Amino acid sequence: MRKKLGLAAALIHEPKVLVLDEPTAELDPRTSDLIRQILRGLADRGLAIIMSTHILGTAEKQCDTVGILHDGTLIRSGAPESLVAAYPGLTLEEVFLLLTGGVDAEKVDAFLSAQTGLDAPKKPGRPVWAKDDPPPTGDQAHESDHDAPDNPTPPDAPDA
Repeated sequence: MRKKLGLAAALIHEPKVLVLDEPTAELDPRTSDLIRQILRGLADRGLAIIMSTHILGTAEKQCDTVGILHDGTLIRSGAPESLVAAYPGLTLEEVFLLLTGGVDAEKVDAFLSAQTGLDAPKKPGRPVWAKDDPPPTGDQAHESDHDAPDNPTPPDAPDA
């Protein structure tokens, strides 16, 4: 309610430029969509909107121009389509991660191995049980897509 009220208060003066910080954060999906549609409509009618967001999927779909900041410096800017086209097959979020140093996959694997006792996946995105581990039981059973440690690929997965 506060976000909607804040947006209404900002718009009542009919500004030429609107500066917003995470305008859809903490909103339910229906209200987020409403805010995105209103902002798009305002931009289409000539209002300049400067928006910060960590939701890059929204920026990719909604914004005419995107700037990528890293350590307080603008390192790339342009139409989302142009930024993504420069890196075929990547989303805007993946482009951002590539340009800003990304995620240290080795640290993520080490953390996950220490917390779960699972080896790193053989295929990206597919967890594999360590061969010495028994099948999951109790609370662990619902956390896995696997029937048993010797069945590392879910039955509905496409063949490699």
